[in-house]
Parts: sequence; structure tokens; C-alpha cells
Amino acid sequence: MFYGKVNSEGGGSGSGSGGGRGNRNERYDQMVKQQQLIEQKKMEIQARLEMERQKKEMEALSKPSSSSGKNKILRKYLFS
Repeated sequence: MFYGKVNSEGGGSGSGSGGGRGNRNERYDQMVKQQQLIEQKKMEIQARLEMERQKKEMEALSKPSSSSGKNKILRKYLFS
């Protein structure tokens, strides 16, 4: 889950160690990279689906209409 940017400035419990701050920044960086990767994969999938859709449309346009196949079947039964 992503809860927003981690504030790395001030406002702590006053312990003075600051050890958790680096871990939070690393985790934030990991989440940002993960979000970027998700967006990239999403775009790739959308592009692939769009290409497949266009390919199917082109194949449908290049094929003769299915009614000609039906006509052949009808002619077979009508003229036999």
C-alpha cells in the first residue's frame, strides 16, 4: 500500500537516533519504483491489447465476408 510521501524532516519522538528515517526513505523509494513499474507494465499491456485489437480488425477487413460462405452452403443445397 502507498500512503504518500514520507516526511524526512523533523517532527519525531525526540529520541535523537534518526535510525528509522533512513529505512522509511528506502521504503518510500521502493514504493515509488514499484508504482512506476506497475504503471509501465500497465501501459505495455494496454499497448499490446490495442495492437491485438487492430490486428483482428485488419484481418476481419481483409477476409471476405462470411455471407459468401453462407451463399456457398445455400447454393449446395438449392442446386443439388
